[in-house]
Amino acid sequence: RVILLCGPPGVGKTTLALIAARHAGYRPVEVNASDERSASALKDRVLNAMESTTLDLKSSGKSKGSGRPNCVILDEVDGADARSAITTLVEIIRAEIPPKKVGKRKPFLRRPIIFICNHKYAPALRPLLSYARVFDLESPKQSRL
Repeated sequence: RVILLCGPPGVGKTTLALIAARHAGYRPVEVNASDERSASALKDRVLNAMESTTLDLKSSGKSKGSGRPNCVILDEVDGADARSAITTLVEIIRAEIPPKKVGKRKPFLRRPIIFICNHKYAPALRPLLSYARVFDLESPKQSRL
């Protein structure tokens, strides 16, 4: 449910994430992690995207009416507000795993999250690596172009 796409700029990470989300029947919702000023603002954006199925966040909340569940795509996660943002994102991922006994607690909706970064070995990303399936994308070889 959590994917980390890594690779140099221009290799097609964002395009791959968008196509994969659409192909799997989700409505991709892009959030640029480095644009958010604080970890709490990033958390609000991500949670709003995960809880909604038809809200268009780019059009100031207008309903799109697609009816498809959202897939959150967090771009430039290695450029986010370092440790606090990554810690917040890991909390969201961990909170999403429903407890064995639901009881009075309302579990989070299960939505896929795709993280995109340039450098998977950035120190701030270390806590995220144990929760994500990591895919390394490489630039195409000159002979293939």
